Amino acid sequence: MTVVEQWVKKSNPSFPLILCNLPVNAGFAGAITTGYYMSSGEYIAVNDADGISHPSRFEKQIDFLEKNPDYDLIGTNYQVFSDVNNKKGQVANWLRYGDSIRKIYAEGGHCVCHGTILFRGKAFDLLGGPTRRITGAEDYEFIVKFLNANLKINNLRDILYFYRSHDKQRSKQFYGGEKIG
Repeated sequence: MTVVEQWVKKSNPSFPLILCNLPVNAGFAGAITTGYYMSSGEYIAVNDADGISHPSRFEKQIDFLEKNPDYDLIGTNYQVFSDVNNKKGQVANWLRYGDSIRKIYAEGGHCVCHGTILFRGKAFDLLGGPTRRITGAEDYEFIVKFLNANLKINNLRDILYFYRSHDKQRSKQFYGGEKIG
C-alpha cells in the first residue's frame, strides 16, 4: 500500500481524501483541475504536496470568506523552510493585500502564493481550472482568471502555510525557485 493509499484509508469520513489515478499524464493543470472537479464542498483549498498548512489555516480562510461574501479567493502569507534542516526560514515579503493585488497583476506581477489559496467552489464552476496551454505559470493564469472575471481576491497577513524549499520542486524548473524576497 502506498503512502497516499494509507492517507486515504485513514482519512476522516467528514473530510475524506479521494485518490484519483488518471489514465494519462494530464500535467499539473490537468491533474489539479481534475481534483477541483471532484471536490464537492462549498470551498476548495490548495495545499501543494511539499507544503504544510498551519492547523488553523482553513478555519481562518473560511472565516474570512464567510465574513466577506463579496470575496471569492483568499490566500495567506507563508514561511519558507528547507528540506535539509526542516527549520523555518524567511517569511514571504512579496505578497500584496487588498486593492493592490489587482494593480500588481494588471502590471504583469504576481502576489498570491498558489499553495495557500482557498476559493469558493462556485468560482471554479464559473471559471474552470488552470489552462493546459501553458506550462510553468498555470497558478498565475488561474489567479488572473479570477481578476478578469471581476472576482475579488485577497491575502491574509497571518503565516498559515509553510513552503518547503528543495532542489526537486517544480517551480525551480521554470524560475529557479519560489519568490520570497
